[in-house]
Amino acid sequence: MKRLVLCCDGSFQNLASYPTNVVKMAQATQHVDEAGVAQVVYYDEGVGANFFLSGVFGWGLETNIHEAYQFLCMNYAPGDQIYCFGFSRGAYTVRSLIGLIHYAGLLPRQHVQQTGVAYRLYREARDKPESVDAFRKQYGAFPVNITLLACWDTVGRLGVPVVIPWLPFDRWVNRKYRFHDTTLSPLVENALHAVAIDERHRNFAVTPMEPHPNYPEQRLKQMWFPGDHMSVGGGSYHRRRLADASLLWMIEMIQAWNLGLSLAFDDLADRLDPDFTAAIPDDIPVMFEVGGRKVREVTGTFDDIHLSAKQRWQQQPDYRPPNLERFRAELEQC
Repeated sequence: MKRLVLCCDGSFQNLASYPTNVVKMAQATQHVDEAGVAQVVYYDEGVGANFFLSGVFGWGLETNIHEAYQFLCMNYAPGDQIYCFGFSRGAYTVRSLIGLIHYAGLLPRQHVQQTGVAYRLYREARDKPESVDAFRKQYGAFPVNITLLACWDTVGRLGVPVVIPWLPFDRWVNRKYRFHDTTLSPLVENALHAVAIDERHRNFAVTPMEPHPNYPEQRLKQMWFPGDHMSVGGGSYHRRRLADASLLWMIEMIQAWNLGLSLAFDDLADRLDPDFTAAIPDDIPVMFEVGGRKVREVTGTFDDIHLSAKQRWQQQPDYRPPNLERFRAELEQC
């Protein structure tokens, strides 16, 4: 048995950038745990990391999903555990990847050349379950579960933001991504989602997680944090102390749920310095303003608001996000 750890980064992010929480999680994953179980990390830089327009329009999302699927098919053996981490469109990538696995399974290594067929079936033939069943049977695809899906601020409901809302070009680009299945799959045993309260840009509209109604044993915790998109997922030096809070929460939840992943927690925790009072810069590139702004709806209950947001409300009188108004009475009393 081994653990396969997929880490998919956000738009424009790579290992040369200021590290996101995805990078930090990948770096904190031990090569081998105390029992001698190997932990193999796959890191995928975000779309647009090497070509700016790819990040704007999401070009490369399909490639990222396909390559992550190939990695799993080449490395998975029955009994292995799979962990998926993602930020921003990288979170969209891993959630879509799990949708692909749900339909097609994982191919044995000797049939890895058929991954393109599997992807095509997922994209084009989802209304023909008999085709998928025949494919899985023909190539001996493995049915698998996902031990953990952990995401920071999933964006990309259709894969690509509407940068130019009045032009039909955006609708054409988006259309090809509509097939992706981002609902919480029944394959997922445990899911964690850190979400930004204060992100306003329509182009970073969040794709929340909802538990699967037919799998009550599935564990999901979605937590809301103060700050914008990068204040939750990292990748910005000026937002690092806000982003540290969501990373620390993620690690603590992995430990509390006994999910088996061995992390160099002490070394990482020593480098984290969360601060709920840290400023939230408003320095998103102007092109992302074209789509306009919209206040996010904070879903869930009062318990789904992180302590750092509650403390910020209490200690900073000018921090009164409108999407927390329905919790005002509880925030004033806690």
